[in-house]
Amino acid sequence: MKKISTVIFDLDGTLADTSRLIFASFRHVARTYTGKLYTDREILALFGPTEEVAIANLVGGDRAEEAVEEFHRFYAASHAELARGHEGIGEALSFLKSRGVLLALFTGKGKRTTLVTLARLGYSGFFDLLVTGDDVKRHKPSADGIRKVLETWRLEPDEALMVGDSPADIIAAREAGMKVVSVLWDAFAQHTTPRPEPDFSFSSVRDFSEFLETVFTEQAAGAP
Repeated sequence: MKKISTVIFDLDGTLADTSRLIFASFRHVARTYTGKLYTDREILALFGPTEEVAIANLVGGDRAEEAVEEFHRFYAASHAELARGHEGIGEALSFLKSRGVLLALFTGKGKRTTLVTLARLGYSGFFDLLVTGDDVKRHKPSADGIRKVLETWRLEPDEALMVGDSPADIIAAREAGMKVVSVLWDAFAQHTTPRPEPDFSFSSVRDFSEFLETVFTEQAAGAP
Protein backbone atom coordinates (compact mmCIF):
# COMPACT_ATOMS: atom_id res chain seq x y z
CA MET A 1 0.00 0.00 0.00
CA LYS A 2 1.30 3.47 -0.90
CA LYS A 3 1.83 5.88 1.97
CA ILE A 4 -1.56 7.05 3.21
CA SER A 5 -1.85 10.70 4.22
CA THR A 6 -5.64 10.96 4.43
CA VAL A 7 -8.52 8.89 5.74
CA ILE A 8 -12.07 9.68 4.62
CA PHE A 9 -14.84 8.49 6.92
CA ASP A 10 -18.53 7.98 6.43
CA LEU A 11 -20.65 9.04 9.43
CA ASP A 12 -23.87 7.06 9.96
CA GLY A 13 -23.14 3.43 10.78
CA THR A 14 -19.40 4.02 10.66
CA LEU A 15 -18.61 6.52 13.38
CA ALA A 16 -22.03 6.51 14.99
CA ASP A 17 -25.03 4.30 15.61
CA THR A 18 -27.74 6.66 14.38
CA SER A 19 -30.19 4.37 12.61
CA ARG A 20 -32.82 4.50 15.38
CA LEU A 21 -32.62 8.29 15.44
CA ILE A 22 -32.89 8.64 11.67
CA PHE A 23 -35.84 6.28 11.36
CA ALA A 24 -37.63 7.86 14.32
CA SER A 25 -37.13 11.36 12.93
CA PHE A 26 -38.51 10.47 9.51
CA ARG A 27 -41.36 8.48 11.06
CA HIS A 28 -42.28 11.41 13.31
CA VAL A 29 -42.44 13.87 10.42
CA ALA A 30 -44.35 11.45 8.21
CA ARG A 31 -46.94 10.79 10.90
CA THR A 32 -47.24 14.49 11.77
CA TYR A 33 -47.59 15.79 8.23
CA THR A 34 -49.14 12.92 6.28
CA GLY A 35 -50.95 10.98 9.00
CA LYS A 36 -49.27 7.79 7.83
CA LEU A 37 -47.04 5.45 9.83
CA TYR A 38 -44.15 4.60 7.51
CA THR A 39 -42.36 1.26 7.70
CA ASP A 40 -38.55 1.03 7.76
CA ARG A 41 -38.62 -0.15 4.16
CA GLU A 42 -40.68 2.87 3.08
CA ILE A 43 -38.33 5.22 4.92
CA LEU A 44 -35.30 3.54 3.35
CA ALA A 45 -36.81 4.24 -0.06
CA LEU A 46 -36.56 7.97 0.74
CA PHE A 47 -32.80 7.81 1.33
CA GLY A 48 -30.35 9.14 -1.25
CA PRO A 49 -30.79 12.91 -1.25
CA THR A 50 -30.38 14.94 1.93
CA GLU A 51 -33.05 14.91 4.62
CA GLU A 52 -34.40 18.26 3.45
CA VAL A 53 -35.00 17.00 -0.08
CA ALA A 54 -36.44 13.69 1.13
CA ILE A 55 -38.88 15.44 3.46
CA ALA A 56 -39.94 17.93 0.81
CA ASN A 57 -40.65 15.01 -1.52
CA LEU A 58 -42.56 13.25 1.27
CA VAL A 59 -44.70 16.16 2.42
CA GLY A 60 -44.88 18.34 -0.67
CA GLY A 61 -46.80 21.58 -0.97
CA ASP A 62 -46.60 24.56 1.34
CA ARG A 63 -45.79 22.60 4.51
CA ALA A 64 -42.43 21.25 3.32
CA GLU A 65 -40.38 24.00 4.96
CA GLU A 66 -42.27 23.60 8.25
CA ALA A 67 -41.81 19.82 8.10
CA VAL A 68 -38.05 20.18 7.55
CA GLU A 69 -37.76 22.38 10.62
CA GLU A 70 -39.77 19.89 12.67
CA PHE A 71 -37.47 17.11 11.50
CA HIS A 72 -34.41 19.01 12.70
CA ARG A 73 -36.08 19.88 16.01
CA PHE A 74 -36.95 16.23 16.66
CA TYR A 75 -33.52 15.01 15.50
CA ALA A 76 -31.68 17.31 17.90
CA ALA A 77 -34.08 16.73 20.80
CA SER A 78 -33.91 12.93 20.47
CA HIS A 79 -30.20 12.61 19.77
CA ALA A 80 -29.08 11.79 23.31
CA GLU A 81 -31.70 9.06 23.65
CA LEU A 82 -31.48 7.43 20.23
CA ALA A 83 -27.90 7.88 18.96
CA ARG A 84 -24.45 6.98 20.25
CA GLY A 85 -20.88 6.87 19.07
CA HIS A 86 -19.41 3.45 18.45
CA GLU A 87 -17.13 2.50 21.33
CA GLY A 88 -13.47 3.02 20.48
CA ILE A 89 -14.02 5.37 17.54
CA GLY A 90 -12.84 8.43 19.44
CA GLU A 91 -9.61 6.66 20.31
CA ALA A 92 -9.09 5.60 16.68
CA LEU A 93 -9.59 9.17 15.48
CA SER A 94 -7.22 10.44 18.17
CA PHE A 95 -4.57 7.98 17.05
CA LEU A 96 -4.82 9.12 13.44
CA LYS A 97 -4.57 12.77 14.43
CA SER A 98 -1.52 11.98 16.56
CA ARG A 99 0.15 10.59 13.43
CA GLY A 100 -0.59 13.74 11.45
CA VAL A 101 -3.18 12.08 9.21
CA LEU A 102 -5.66 14.38 7.49
CA LEU A 103 -9.23 13.37 8.33
CA ALA A 104 -12.21 14.08 6.10
CA LEU A 105 -15.87 13.22 6.48
CA PHE A 106 -17.97 12.27 3.44
CA THR A 107 -21.60 11.73 4.33
CA GLY A 108 -24.91 11.81 2.52
CA LYS A 109 -26.48 13.62 5.48
CA GLY A 110 -27.27 17.29 5.20
CA LYS A 111 -24.94 19.72 6.92
CA ARG A 112 -27.31 20.55 9.78
CA THR A 113 -27.73 17.00 11.04
CA THR A 114 -24.06 16.26 10.40
CA LEU A 115 -22.97 19.13 12.63
CA VAL A 116 -25.43 18.12 15.35
CA THR A 117 -24.19 14.53 15.44
CA LEU A 118 -20.50 15.45 15.34
CA ALA A 119 -20.95 17.96 18.16
CA ARG A 120 -23.11 15.73 20.36
CA LEU A 121 -20.69 12.80 20.07
CA GLY A 122 -17.55 14.88 20.53
CA TYR A 123 -16.15 14.27 17.05
CA SER A 124 -16.20 17.84 15.69
CA GLY A 125 -12.57 18.63 16.42
CA PHE A 126 -11.17 15.62 14.60
CA PHE A 127 -12.10 16.53 11.03
CA ASP A 128 -10.15 18.83 8.76
CA LEU A 129 -12.79 18.79 6.02
CA LEU A 130 -16.52 18.00 5.87
CA VAL A 131 -18.29 17.01 2.67
CA THR A 132 -22.02 16.54 3.23
CA GLY A 133 -24.94 15.85 0.96
CA ASP A 134 -25.40 19.60 0.65
CA ASP A 135 -21.96 19.94 -0.94
CA VAL A 136 -22.40 17.62 -3.93
CA LYS A 137 -24.87 17.38 -6.80
CA ARG A 138 -24.54 13.61 -7.11
CA HIS A 139 -24.81 11.61 -3.93
CA LYS A 140 -23.37 8.22 -3.01
CA PRO A 141 -22.66 5.86 -4.67
CA SER A 142 -21.21 8.63 -6.83
CA ALA A 143 -17.61 9.45 -5.96
CA ASP A 144 -18.14 13.22 -6.28
CA GLY A 145 -17.68 13.73 -2.53
CA ILE A 146 -14.44 11.77 -2.51
CA ARG A 147 -13.18 13.73 -5.51
CA LYS A 148 -13.92 16.96 -3.66
CA VAL A 149 -11.65 15.81 -0.83
CA LEU A 150 -8.89 14.75 -3.21
CA GLU A 151 -9.10 17.99 -5.19
CA THR A 152 -9.14 20.15 -2.06
CA TRP A 153 -5.91 18.64 -0.79
CA ARG A 154 -4.42 17.86 -4.24
CA LEU A 155 -4.15 14.17 -3.49
CA GLU A 156 -3.82 11.16 -5.71
CA PRO A 157 -6.40 8.42 -5.03
CA ASP A 158 -3.77 6.04 -3.66
CA GLU A 159 -2.82 8.55 -0.97
CA ALA A 160 -6.21 8.24 0.73
CA LEU A 161 -8.34 5.52 2.29
CA MET A 162 -12.15 5.43 2.44
CA VAL A 163 -13.87 3.95 5.50
CA GLY A 164 -17.59 3.22 5.39
CA ASP A 165 -20.30 0.75 6.30
CA SER A 166 -22.47 0.63 3.17
CA PRO A 167 -22.17 -0.80 -0.33
CA ALA A 168 -22.43 2.80 -1.59
CA ASP A 169 -19.18 3.67 0.20
CA ILE A 170 -17.39 0.79 -1.51
CA ILE A 171 -18.78 1.72 -4.93
CA ALA A 172 -17.84 5.38 -4.48
CA ALA A 173 -14.30 4.49 -3.45
CA ARG A 174 -13.91 2.16 -6.42
CA GLU A 175 -15.14 4.89 -8.77
CA ALA A 176 -12.55 7.26 -7.29
CA GLY A 177 -9.81 4.64 -7.71
CA MET A 178 -8.94 4.32 -4.06
CA LYS A 179 -8.76 1.56 -1.46
CA VAL A 180 -11.70 1.08 0.87
CA VAL A 181 -12.31 -0.36 4.33
CA SER A 182 -15.76 -1.83 4.91
CA VAL A 183 -16.87 -1.82 8.55
CA LEU A 184 -19.59 -4.11 9.88
CA TRP A 185 -19.86 -3.21 13.55
CA ASP A 186 -23.14 -1.32 13.17
CA ALA A 187 -26.22 -3.55 13.51
CA PHE A 188 -27.92 -1.86 10.56
CA ALA A 189 -24.92 -2.40 8.26
CA GLN A 190 -24.78 -6.10 9.07
CA HIS A 191 -28.12 -6.62 7.32
CA THR A 192 -27.22 -4.67 4.19
CA THR A 193 -26.73 -6.97 1.18
CA PRO A 194 -25.39 -7.50 -1.39
CA ARG A 195 -22.01 -5.91 -0.71
CA PRO A 196 -19.19 -5.38 -3.23
CA GLU A 197 -15.80 -6.72 -2.21
CA PRO A 198 -13.75 -4.14 -0.24
CA ASP A 199 -9.97 -4.14 0.19
CA PHE A 200 -10.31 -4.62 3.94
CA SER A 201 -13.22 -5.54 6.19
CA PHE A 202 -13.61 -5.37 9.97
CA SER A 203 -16.39 -6.45 12.30
CA SER A 204 -15.11 -4.61 15.37
CA VAL A 205 -13.64 -1.21 16.08
CA ARG A 206 -10.82 -2.93 17.97
CA ASP A 207 -9.71 -4.90 14.90
CA PHE A 208 -9.96 -1.76 12.76
CA SER A 209 -7.87 0.19 15.26
CA GLU A 210 -5.19 -2.51 15.26
CA PHE A 211 -5.13 -2.32 11.46
CA LEU A 212 -4.63 1.45 11.61
CA GLU A 213 -1.85 1.09 14.17
CA THR A 214 -0.07 -1.45 11.97
CA VAL A 215 -0.39 0.62 8.79
CA PHE A 216 0.72 3.94 10.27
CA THR A 217 3.42 2.49 12.50
CA GLU A 218 4.95 0.81 9.45
CA GLN A 219 4.66 4.04 7.50
CA ALA A 220 6.41 5.96 10.24
CA ALA A 221 9.18 3.38 10.28
CA GLY A 222 9.58 3.69 6.52
CA ALA A 223 8.49 0.12 5.75
CA PRO A 224 8.01 -0.56 2.00
